[in-house]
Amino acid sequence: MKNKKALLGIAMVATSVLASCTGGSGKKKVGILQFGSFPALENARKGFEDELAKSDIKDSIEITVSNPQANGATNTQMAGTLASSCDLVYGIATPSAVALKTAVQSAGTEIPVLFSAVTNPVAANLVSSLEAPGGNV
Repeated sequence: MKNKKALLGIAMVATSVLASCTGGSGKKKVGILQFGSFPALENARKGFEDELAKSDIKDSIEITVSNPQANGATNTQMAGTLASSCDLVYGIATPSAVALKTAVQSAGTEIPVLFSAVTNPVAANLVSSLEAPGGNV
């Protein structure tokens, strides 16, 4: 139940962020970087996609899923591709969340970086604190 509530929260954030995006034409692009094919990570991705599919913006988004199969170099490369081509990115597991944050910063953009399946986001330098994360993550 706790995981379902977390996924609902993440999807709600994504929905509100994407709904508030202005400018540009066509569908808003959501990039998902899932570090590997493990049941918990598969569930996180599926839950996120399911919640977006229920949202009011479902017809105005396009989702791209990348999975480096736990390969660090491929994870970094995929993060760069998503960061430069999406309006919002979602990292599943610490390595993917960190790679996306780094790629977004390197690209010089401020697109939102969402994450799940991260045990300690402060220690991973994803956020300053849980109470006041700051920035676009």
